[in-house]
Amino acid sequence: MTVHLHTPASPRVASCGDATATRFTPWRWKATCNLCKLATAARQMDGTREEQIVYRTDLPVRFSALVALVRANGLPNADVAIAEFERDRKTAAHCVTHGELADPIALLDAGNNRMVFVCPECASRTNPGLRRQWEVT
Repeated sequence: MTVHLHTPASPRVASCGDATATRFTPWRWKATCNLCKLATAARQMDGTREEQIVYRTDLPVRFSALVALVRANGLPNADVAIAEFERDRKTAAHCVTHGELADPIALLDAGNNRMVFVCPECASRTNPGLRRQWEVT
């Protein structure tokens, strides 16, 4: 069965215009419909990437709390998930001032479906509320 691309504004309409489409994805690499990929290849984005990034700063979490949550829920592949978290932390959790971050603030970048790591020390200077929320988790 073919997997079509769709845009968030119209989730039940395939980018290629196929009215019989029933399976959709927002990810180009998961789509199997070449017409959808061609139809969206030259589509211009509205606004810049910076304008589209949305950080959920109301949900900061300690990195260690994420690891504890995965362990506590007894997921069947918890070790794999934790290893991936650690790889991401080692790769992306770095502060210019404080170096590698052992237990950074983890924020959800909802627009891009990814985690962002923030230095707790630097956050206390620029956003004290974010640091306070991190301290409670």
